[in-house]
Amino acid sequence: MTESQGAFVHCSAGRLVEDEEDAIAALRAVKNWHLNKPRPFRDFGYSFAFDNTATIWEGRGWGVAGAHTRGYNTHFHGFMWLGGASLDHKPSQGALDALGFLAEEHARRYGPDLLRCHNDVARKSCPGPELTAFVRDWNALKLT
Repeated sequence: MTESQGAFVHCSAGRLVEDEEDAIAALRAVKNWHLNKPRPFRDFGYSFAFDNTATIWEGRGWGVAGAHTRGYNTHFHGFMWLGGASLDHKPSQGALDALGFLAEEHARRYGPDLLRCHNDVARKSCPGPELTAFVRDWNALKLT
């Protein structure tokens, strides 16, 4: 991917990650699911993952087509929060800071493109109400 039109924000739809051990287990579970689903991916589908400790985990990285949002993978990066979309799973300030960092780095590399939510293009609750609100606010502030 030489150009990127933006990034989609996702959630892992799993349990809330609270520490490094939880994060590694969650990342392995997502990768295992991606490799073993009925139409398997070649690898972990997201560009980056981030968690409530503000840690950013590199997946496919910058400039590599992902496997995260059907119909958008060749021109969008994918950022996945290690947490669920349910109301009892809330991203911490550290998670929001990590997502903000990823969005800023994306803008530095590719220009001020949109952040989008998985639920913008799919009938999903992903990435949940708090991250959806963060993305809306981010776009309103950064793209005006």
